[in-house]
Formats: sequence, C-alpha cells, structure tokens
Amino acid sequence: MKPAATDQLRDAAAESVRVLGQGLLTHPANTRLRNRISSGTLDALRFYRQLVRISLRLRITALAENSSLLFAPTATRAQREHYSQTKSLTALSSIAGDQSQAECWSKWLSTCHQLASETSAAREGLIAPGGGFFDLHSVPDIIAAADDDSTALDDATFQSIVREVLESTARPRTEAIRSLGTIYETLLELTPEFEHKSSLTFTLHHGSSNSRKKSGAYYTPDSLVQYLLDQTIEPEVLERTAASPADPASEILSITVCDPACGSGHFLLGAAQRLAAHLHSCDPARYTPDASLERVIRSCIFGVDRDPDAADLCRCALWLLAAMPTTTPRDLASNIRCGDALLGTSWPLIKHGIPESAFTARGRPHPKLFRRALYRNRAEEAELLLFPIPPAADLITLRRACDAWCAAFIIDPSPDLPTASTLADLLTNVAIDPELKRSIEAAALKHKFFHWPIEFPQIFTLPHQGFRIIIGNPPFLNQLETATATARGLEAIMRILSGGAIRGYTDISATFLLRSLSLVANRGRIGLVQPQSLLAAADAAPVRAELLTECSLQSLWVSNEYMFKGASVFTCAPVLQRGGPRNNHIRIATGKSFTPASVDSPSDTDALALQETWAHLAAGASGIPSVTISHAGTVADIATATADFRDQYYGLEGFLVEDSSLSQSEVSEADFPRLITSGLIDIAACRWGQAPTRVLKKVWDSPRIDRRRMEREGTLGAWLDDRVVPKLLLATQTRVLELIVDERGRMAPSTPLITIIPHDIERIWHLAAAISSPVCSAIALRTYAGAALATDAIKLSARQVLRLPIPNPSPEWDAAANLFRLAHAAASDSSRIALLGEFALHANAAYGVQSPTLCSWWTSRLEPKKRGRRG
Repeated sequence: MKPAATDQLRDAAAESVRVLGQGLLTHPANTRLRNRISSGTLDALRFYRQLVRISLRLRITALAENSSLLFAPTATRAQREHYSQTKSLTALSSIAGDQSQAECWSKWLSTCHQLASETSAAREGLIAPGGGFFDLHSVPDIIAAADDDSTALDDATFQSIVREVLESTARPRTEAIRSLGTIYETLLELTPEFEHKSSLTFTLHHGSSNSRKKSGAYYTPDSLVQYLLDQTIEPEVLERTAASPADPASEILSITVCDPACGSGHFLLGAAQRLAAHLHSCDPARYTPDASLERVIRSCIFGVDRDPDAADLCRCALWLLAAMPTTTPRDLASNIRCGDALLGTSWPLIKHGIPESAFTARGRPHPKLFRRALYRNRAEEAELLLFPIPPAADLITLRRACDAWCAAFIIDPSPDLPTASTLADLLTNVAIDPELKRSIEAAALKHKFFHWPIEFPQIFTLPHQGFRIIIGNPPFLNQLETATATARGLEAIMRILSGGAIRGYTDISATFLLRSLSLVANRGRIGLVQPQSLLAAADAAPVRAELLTECSLQSLWVSNEYMFKGASVFTCAPVLQRGGPRNNHIRIATGKSFTPASVDSPSDTDALALQETWAHLAAGASGIPSVTISHAGTVADIATATADFRDQYYGLEGFLVEDSSLSQSEVSEADFPRLITSGLIDIAACRWGQAPTRVLKKVWDSPRIDRRRMEREGTLGAWLDDRVVPKLLLATQTRVLELIVDERGRMAPSTPLITIIPHDIERIWHLAAAISSPVCSAIALRTYAGAALATDAIKLSARQVLRLPIPNPSPEWDAAANLFRLAHAAASDSSRIALLGEFALHANAAYGVQSPTLCSWWTSRLEPKKRGRRG
C-alpha cells in the first residue's frame, strides 16, 4: 500500500475502535458496563484492550468470510447460504430495522457464541477457529459467557464499524492480511482515557507511554522483510536442493524458520510464501499453490512473542494466508507460541543446579534470607552431586524444574527460594512446599518463561538440533533499564545464558541476536534487524565477539535513513551463518533501496573477531573514504584523555551563574571558569556567549561555575582543579572531530565532553591539529560509526581518542598546527573555514596522504551547526 493509503487505513481503524467504545458506553442498556467503570473495576486500558480484540476479530472474520474459511467441509449448501444471507458481516452491514432493538449487534454476538463452541459451530455447518480473538473469555466485559448478559449496541453504530472493516479488507488477500499487523501497531500507539466520568466520554490519544513504545515493537516495512528473506531463505533453499536433487520437495519442507519476536507475523508470512513458491515449483503436480502454503505453514513456520494478542494475530494471519478449511488458528497454536524468547533454560543448564548468582543479584530484599538460601543450596548440591535425569518424554516434569530454576533468580524468599533440593524433588515428582510451588508458577506466568527445547521438542532433538533460519525484527530497547531487583534477576539469567556476553545495558535486540546462537542449527542462518549501535557500541562488543566464534558474517545491510515510522533509530541487518566459512565475501547493501556496494567486502572471520567494531564494513558504502597513512604512534603517546560522567554533571547543581549576573570586578576567569557544552563547540571555534545552551534543565546564555563556592560547599573542587588547566575539549555527536583549544586553562567541560591534556603544553596546537585532521575524522567514522545517535556522526570514548594516530614530526605538521591556531583566532566563520581548508591539506600531508577526495569529503561536512538550546 502507498503511504497515504496506509495512513488512511490506520486512522480509520483507530476511529472505528473509538466509535465502538463510545457506542457501548452510551447505550441505555449497558448499565452493568458503566457501573464497572464508575466503580473502578474496569479501567480504560482493560476496556480498550477488549475493544482492540473485537476490532481485530471483525477484520479476521471479514477476511475469513471472503475465502469461505468459516464453513466446515461438511457444510451443506443451505447452511452456507443461510450464514451468508443472515449472519455474515456483509449481510449485517445492510440490514435495515428498528435501531432501538440492536438487532445486528445481537445477531453478531450470537454468531460469536456459536464459533466459540465446536459443538454449536458444527450444528450450523461452521468451524470453531479457536484462539484468543474467538475466545469469549478474552472480552468478558463486552461479550459475556451467557448471551443475555452481553452488551448492547445500536445498529447504526455497529453497521458503520462493519462497513469500515469491509472496506479495509476489500483489497488483494495478502495485502489485506498484512494490514492486520499495521492496524494492530496503530492501536498499540494509542492511549485510552475516560473523560468526564459523568457522561463517560471515551477518547484515544497518542501518549508518551503507549504500549508500542513500552514493547519496543515496530511493524517492519515489506521491503526490509523481502531483503532478509533474499539473504536467508534463498541461499538455504539453493544449498539444500543442490545437495539432494532427487527429492527437493523434502529438503524444502525440512527448512524450519523461526521468528523469536514474531508480532503479527510479517516475516513469517513472507517466509511461508517464499518456501511455498519453491515447493510448488519443484513438484507442481503434487503441491498446488494452496496446498503448498498449508503444508509449509504446518511444517516449516514457527514463532514466539511475549504479547498473547500478537501471537494469536500471527496464527490468524497464517490461517488466512493458507486459506484451507482443514487448518484453523487452533491447529497452529503449537507452532506459534506466547512467551519470552529470552527467559528460559534447558536441561544442560539445570543439571548443574542453581547458580550462586541467583542468590547474590544486587538489590534483592531480605539479604539474610538470600544468604541462608545460598548456603543451603551449596550444601544440597554437594550432597546431590548429580541431578536425576528426567524421562525423555516427560516434558511437563522438566518444564516445572526449568520454571523453578528461572524463578530462583526473581522471586523473594517467601516462604523460601528454590534450591538444589527443589530441582531434585521436581525432577522426581516429589511434592514441594505448596506456597513455594505457587510462587514459582506465578513467576513463570508473569514473566512468560519460555524453555525452547521443551516448547519445540521436535526442533531440538535429532536430526534437527535447531531451526534452519532465525529471522525477524526484535524489539529495540534496554530491557533492564529499570533498576529493580526483578530486573537484576533477569539480567543474571541472561548473563548465564549468554556466557557473560550480555550486560545490563546491552540493547535487547542484541540479546535476541546472541540468544539465536543456541536456537539455530549448524550451517543455519540468522538474520535479525538491529540498531546501528550493534556495529560499534562498546556494550555490544562482547556480543560481536561471541557471534563470530560460531558464525561467519554473510551479509550486512546498513541504513542511513529511518526505516520505521515513529522510531528515530538508524538500523542495520547482519546475516550470519553458524559454522559458515571463515573466509568469505560479505555482501554489503545500504539504504531504503538496498543498494549493493560496488565491491563486496572480503572478510577473514577470525581477523574480524579481533576488530574493535564492525563499522568499517559499511563505511565505504556510506561514502567514508579509506586512508593509508604513515604515523609515529597514537595520541596516548603524547596526551591523556578523560571523559566525565553523571556525578560531574549533576554535581554542578546550584553552582552555576550567568556571566551577566556578575559585576565586572567579580569576573575572574580563574574563580568563575566558563562552562562549555558540546553544543558550544565547532571545529576551532567556541560559541560560549554567542549561543544559548541547556544545562541541568535550564537554558543559559553564558554559564560560569562559582569555583570558590564549589570548593567550600560542593563536591567538585578537586575535579575543577584537574580540569581547569591548558587542554583540548572534544565534542561528541559531530560530523567531524570538533575540538577547541583552552590554551590558558579557563574553561570547564560539561559531560559528555572529552578532556585531552598534552604531556607537553608547548605542543598543544600540534595535538589539536592531529586530532582535528581529516585523517582522524575518517578513521573515527570508519571504526566507530553507529555508536552515535546519528548514523554519520562521531562519538568516541576517551580510550578511543587515545588510539587515534599522530603523524611523524615534520614541517607539514608544524604548518598544520599553525594554521589551526590561526583558524581558532579567526574573526569570522568564513575566514575560519578558509583557513581550515588550507589546514586540511597540510594535516593530510603530515600523515603522508595526498588525496583530494579526503579533503573534499571533510570540508563538505564543516557546515555550521543548527544552534539549539542543548547541553
């Protein structure tokens, strides 16, 4: 669909849900519903979630009716005609009658009750699809179990909603099915509210804490889905059918595809269509297009999601795509599961008992009880030595033990914690303390523990030992950002599952990537969308290293354009093959058009594993020139570099003053040093006093620090002594490396500036010329692109600054230093830029680089900043 059409679809769906909610609230017969709201028993969010399920059910029903999927194979012609003429949404949308009787809504509710029961459905020649959207218990405040207790809705309102549903589904089948995910994403963006409780007005608005932002879920553009399918399914099909040309159909049906954060199933729908097309083409007589889809969906497609509605929507979408009356959403429940793909364990882990980190996670309450449980666990493990091996087929027993293992990291010791003896008892079906049993079950339910080998035993037993393809777009957010005891327990689990590679600030998307290593079979492929921070962020470094111990990088897509509506994050998509060749050519593509790089990047996987980042792989495709230099060493040889943190930022509270508030006699650069922020630095230009800046939630025109008062009352006196010295101040989040020289030592840095102090003050301008050179900007971007907020910006740590090269002593370096000094003192921006252009030529020459391309690239990035009120 075109963007405008998609926006219209989203807006119409949202308005339809609002109208439904308002119509139910205001109907005279719905006193029970209004009483539940006024008493606080039913809040706006719970009511809204039920409205969303009703809306999606209507859309699923309309699509199912279009393909005659609600009829049982045994349905008679009379039954089919009766449903179509009296019960279908098309029929209900056009019935005319007394609106006070709410006839259409009542008829639809009656059909809902019939479809919820296999017995009742069979009497009408219908199927009972099953699943949350057809389960009356999922909307108890709107459709009661007893028909007489359900809500009422006038015909005009209901028919207007149905007509919108029919219009939105009257498009090509695949497009209409995929639109379910778009609509669900839209509805997650909205926050419901009851306004003016006396008149009960139901409203929907875009809030800052909507469900989609909390889950980090964004619907993936189809172009990106197709690209990843090209990079994963196509080579897999080619390899497997080439290896067994006598029976290619069986090989295709052995390709298992899993999306561990499947949402509404966008990737899985595409994967099913790809595999079905290959299956049909290799044996068209045996596998018709529809038969191919059904067989592939049953045999090859798997998914997991934390959101039960999303998982059920995925099942319904696959059912609608298969368009076969012998398959229902209920039949797909074993393949599409609800759970947290990251939180679970397995027999290889629990057979070693409960790790001590379960009892020592920071911040847990009742430390004495945890220590007692720790000592008891040690004693029990020493006594048990080995845990009893459960019978191979007893998955229920093993699940209970796995739940207990995970719960040990999360629940409070009330009355106790699971320990080694708990696992042994559960594995031998010995009863454990009832209250402890309830605590374990509650934790498993709340956190949706998901133990992959138990949930998909057919995948994790011989001959499979994992999925052939892991694909998808997992959430982008820091799952552990809330510093609670529970979060720390979950972090401890993830740390164990990842062998220590996952840290508290590792993005959840990278956690999915690393978790996929244990889910994919040997020679299988992983293709997950990631934020670009994966390529260079320090927190992702252990993930990158761990991935390359078992996988080779096959392809990499990087986008310098926003791909997801409503998400201001730049993305990439690595495709890895477990056990793949250690030497290969990495296919590089960029942008929304997935433009391939002119030359694929040769890669030695073992050498890549030793690289600090992967940013250089995409640098050429992003237009960052490569450089070959001669140099004498690194910045660390001639300077120190330091980055400050939160304490130094918040420690300024109460000690900042405006320059204009001081009398001329009071102003002393030593006693009132200027506070410099990143926003006040251009290359060789300080904007203090020329542009406002924001510090500690306040806008300042010319901020200074009251140093003497800080020494008397504050905590940063010693810090100021260390910082108010001759130095360089390097900004972050910049297009080239931008610094200023504080030759007299009269400025103080605001976090996150980097302070660089030369060993020899006489060489301060030489140091500035080296770091500011086009050579160092190109090297920084080629090495660390992706670590900054903007894809083409530079963000370095102090340690990374110290690794930048310095040139050999030469007249060219001397000339560059002098030109940088002159640029720093320039009276206007135009003269400064002209001097910097000349400086660039000499600075490059100092490194032995004569390339005009590097100079033109660098100077094109020197345009003045858009000045905002920022820190």
